[in-house]
Amino acid sequence: MMKISIKMYLFSCLLLISHYDVLCVDPNTVIGVISAFNGPYAIAITPDGTTGYVINLDDQTVSVFDIATNALIQTIAGFNQPAAIAITPDGTTAYVANQGGSPNTVSIIDLAINTVTGVVTDTDTTFRQPAGIAITPDGTTAYVTNFSSGYGVSIIDISSNIVTGTVTDTDFPFNQSYYIAITPDGLTAYVANNNTNTVSVIDTVANEVTGTVIDTDETIRSPFGIAITPDGLTAYVANNTSNTVSVIDTVANEVTGTVIDTDETINSPFGIAILPDGGTAYVTNRSGNTVSIVFIMSAIESPGSINLAALSNIFLTQTDLINRVSWTAPTTGVAPVAYRLYRNSGLTELIAQVSANIFVYDDHNRIIGRSYSYYIVSVDEDNNVSSPISGTIINNG
Repeated sequence: MMKISIKMYLFSCLLLISHYDVLCVDPNTVIGVISAFNGPYAIAITPDGTTGYVINLDDQTVSVFDIATNALIQTIAGFNQPAAIAITPDGTTAYVANQGGSPNTVSIIDLAINTVTGVVTDTDTTFRQPAGIAITPDGTTAYVTNFSSGYGVSIIDISSNIVTGTVTDTDFPFNQSYYIAITPDGLTAYVANNNTNTVSVIDTVANEVTGTVIDTDETIRSPFGIAITPDGLTAYVANNTSNTVSVIDTVANEVTGTVIDTDETINSPFGIAILPDGGTAYVTNRSGNTVSIVFIMSAIESPGSINLAALSNIFLTQTDLINRVSWTAPTTGVAPVAYRLYRNSGLTELIAQVSANIFVYDDHNRIIGRSYSYYIVSVDEDNNVSSPISGTIINNG
């Protein structure tokens, strides 16, 4: 891989924190490895992207590491065959699914002190070897997968830490279900089924299974870990027996690719987590006791906001009515190289394309009293475009 001096943020280049260079790599490529774990299973990252938590099954602990330095900073004990971990959206609490013990439980960690402070016990015994856990973006609900076939997905009310229900699937039953991930809008959950090489899709409003991702090319093999990018468009699935990570398009619910690992650091992958900026994923490797770092590159994001102002210039007997359109840059994702402005929602009536350092456009010679709608998209250097932001204005002179 070639390093070049930094001049601008390029689509295919990852800024290295340790020095002022840019490392140019392809998306979905392994770029590093963290060692010194003990049977790493699941992994979770705090919402601020500063700290990672890794489940160590072999010594029944949780390792804490610093994202900036990739250095281990602490170990938390007090679990019973821990298998999975999830962190609340406010970053204060982690939940750990314990496959051991009778009855099975979910441990609660206070992240301010990195100490176990309580457990969730299911009085209806729907916990059966709990293997995965995910928390909704609003922080109200946790979903716990059960490895034992036929026991579905348990639902925990976070405010009371009580199990309130179960998601079942009669058409295509959960089968040795492991990890679970929830889309950023909180509407959909994806569950990796280890025994059937499939991913179940759950509607979290109805708490019903609405579909199954079946990979006809059979790249999904013994799936364990699953994580979703912050834009909700892509899911990454860790395949334990094939030592790969599959890429799923969550719009079509189809497998679209595989992570490239030329150094073969991915070895019996179990867990996967993605940084809040969507640019990097961490994959735990059961064999080798390591965590692989994957450069995935987040999708192009929409502009941050739009503002419309009605102006006019008077030249003797002629008046030029102007609609001033301004916007802000996206705060996450790939840096745009340009913005495009349209007058219709179908994005076919192009007004202008401006470079990424321009955030205002004056639309001249408008007609008094007429309503005008504007749609703006971000554009990356590969000509990918974001979803549009829009606004409407009437210029009355």
